[in-house]
Amino acid sequence: MPRLLLLTILIVANFSFVDWSLLAQTSLCPTLSVTCPDAIESGKPLKFKAKVEGGKPKWEITYAWTVDKGSIKSGQGTATIEVDLEGQDCKGVTATVEIGGVDPSCARAASCTACLGESAVSEKTKAATSARLNDLLGLVRTAPAEVRADTLLAIAASNLVTDAKSKADLVAEAFRIADDVREPVKRKSFGRQVDTRAGYKAMAFDMGLDKVSIQSRAVLQMVSLDAFRARSMFQQIDLPRTKQLACEDSLVADVD
Repeated sequence: MPRLLLLTILIVANFSFVDWSLLAQTSLCPTLSVTCPDAIESGKPLKFKAKVEGGKPKWEITYAWTVDKGSIKSGQGTATIEVDLEGQDCKGVTATVEIGGVDPSCARAASCTACLGESAVSEKTKAATSARLNDLLGLVRTAPAEVRADTLLAIAASNLVTDAKSKADLVAEAFRIADDVREPVKRKSFGRQVDTRAGYKAMAFDMGLDKVSIQSRAVLQMVSLDAFRARSMFQQIDLPRTKQLACEDSLVADVD
């Protein structure tokens, strides 16, 4: 019995040292966290979400967000925001939220950093894309001049090439290759009877693989990339003389 009484006294004595006001105050504080986007889609905004759990807020919870990259597109003042990176790399973008409506002594701020591994993934993707592009260009450069020039212009206009200088170099290469194509100018048939030799030739000319058509396309593409080079290329276009036609000629120069 004395041992039981002594144990009871010790327990009561220990409890007397507990700061019950601090425990009560802690139980009133909610737990705050921020989650980053699960998936990153190129060109689309990043979504961050704040989560408030437990506690007993004194007033309605308010949210004030800040980001260290890009800008908040929507959701400021709410639990979820969308961040527009405005063309920047998403590596390491951090969103921080500070909540109101809780006791000033409570933890009121939390943050989350997205795209921590994005840089390595991006570099691998760039390397793989570059390798595929080099393989494609190597194959294209073995094709006939008409196909070679046409394909280079298509590649320059695509997303496979991202920097303006590389695009301009491919366009200039296509312009030079046009000197080697077989037909100097586009021709057309007035009859448009497809099931004839003239009809099939006219359909082929509609593809725009003659010298003047290819060089004209190259100049137009170059205008937005390098205006000075575009002007120089335009001045180099040598319009062929059209020959005098005979009655048996079924195709005429299309100079429209």
